[in-house]
Amino acid sequence: MLTFVCREKCGFTTTDNVVKIYDDNNILFYFKENRNGKLYFNLPRGKYKTYNNLFKCKPRQYKKHYLPKPNKRKKLPNNFEIVYTKNPNKCSVDNKNHVIYFDHSFKRMPLPIKDYIKFHELGHYFYSGEGNRSEICCDIFAANCMLKCGYNPSQIKWSQNGTLSNEVKTSRIRKKEINKRVKNSFL
Repeated sequence: MLTFVCREKCGFTTTDNVVKIYDDNNILFYFKENRNGKLYFNLPRGKYKTYNNLFKCKPRQYKKHYLPKPNKRKKLPNNFEIVYTKNPNKCSVDNKNHVIYFDHSFKRMPLPIKDYIKFHELGHYFYSGEGNRSEICCDIFAANCMLKCGYNPSQIKWSQNGTLSNEVKTSRIRKKEINKRVKNSFL
């Protein structure tokens, strides 16, 4: 198994049929079937492991998704704490004390899912109090943050699908909105 480090957002290509990248804790980080012969993808800063033959290239560029003007004008904190605790909401943010509370169930979740949720919760510094509209704005905020860091649209879709239930109508609406946007992310 090859171990490698990305010190910044990196682009890669491969002709392998299936790509599986694991994080430093051996948790699946990126998975993609190569249906076109040559696959291009990004990885954010981090330490990774794979059995694939990867070649470094320029990172893929993705467009930033439109967000309406924030209904809250709070500055993102330079430092915030992540606390794992019993949380019936799965995850929530304390904007005043700059703490994100993850439920214990997220400890062993893949990093893309945790980052998606973290960025979504940070979106509440700008969007809240407007029900599902605020939630969709926070989802878009999270998607934009993930693309900027070096995640791929498929990881955003995978992360949202891994956190939102199909049994709740508002969750299905949110999933549909993000899936529509990330589907057309290439510049």
